[in-house]
Amino acid sequence: MKCRIAVFSPDTKIPNKLLDIGSILWLPLIELEPINGSSIETIMYLKRCPIAVVVSPRTIEILVRDAENNKLMNVLIEAIKRSTVVVIGKGTAESIRNYLQMEPHIVSPKPFTEELMKYLESMGIKCITLFKAEGGVIDVDRYPSMSIYVVKVYRYRVVEENLELVKKLIERRGIDVLAVTSYTIAKILCRKVESLNNLPLAVLGRTTAKAVTEFCRDVDSVLVGDGTIEMFREIIMNICSEARRVFW
Repeated sequence: MKCRIAVFSPDTKIPNKLLDIGSILWLPLIELEPINGSSIETIMYLKRCPIAVVVSPRTIEILVRDAENNKLMNVLIEAIKRSTVVVIGKGTAESIRNYLQMEPHIVSPKPFTEELMKYLESMGIKCITLFKAEGGVIDVDRYPSMSIYVVKVYRYRVVEENLELVKKLIERRGIDVLAVTSYTIAKILCRKVESLNNLPLAVLGRTTAKAVTEFCRDVDSVLVGDGTIEMFREIIMNICSEARRVFW
């Protein structure tokens, strides 16, 4: 019997990276809903502060679509190319290359937004234009030395039908590993599901782990990675190996 891994991210790359480990139950708990006009705000804010901080690969794709819908694609590209572009992670850097045909100026090796913000603050940067989800976890008030212009690119919508299925699978222990990849997903899972039935959680990074600590109940085992997909895979493999040894 294969290890049953529940993946809640809407990003198809996550379950694809885990296919060789076990049987993947891909049940996205959130959908991304684009916010109309994000490209207009981007152009306006980059005139005030030409330092663009992008923390998610999905941001650029949604931003480009919005610019196309508003017939501002050329203006958006020019505004971004005149700016200093700072990104978190290889995936976000690749998104910049694919959609904007340019190289980011800084690719943060740290997979945590808070550490990047502290790094920028330590460099004496006085302002940034930050791209994020509506209701995201970044607390801009923690960085008083910087003026932060926030562009809300998308909002989250809970996929209720998947949530109901997840509740049933957890109750029946039809899952061996809960693969949790973001603060938002952890918050939804832990708030909406009455009990996680002491199933082990594989957690992608420290920000996600913070949500697990704040919101989760009935959790017996939480293994936290360093924010990289490689460590995430290793954690899930270890959980699956233990499950085989104990139960199968």
